Amino acid sequence: MAGINRLLERQIVSKSEYDNAEARYKRARAAVAAAEAAIGASTAVLRGATVALDYSLIRAPFDAVVLTKTPISAIL
Repeated sequence: MAGINRLLERQIVSKSEYDNAEARYKRARAAVAAAEAAIGASTAVLRGATVALDYSLIRAPFDAVVLTKTPISAIL
């Protein structure tokens, strides 16, 4: 924006051209902020999915092979 400001001060560009450039700049900044927010939200979703996956893994406290696992509801 500094470059276009200098052009406006020297009257090389019109006020309307300056306003258009400023509006495009602000839209681009808003798009970048929205993209950064989307990245943050996606990162949080990924972390949640990773935790859910970790909870779904069955781990034994010793080395062995689990042949079958009966759900608790089937035992009751």
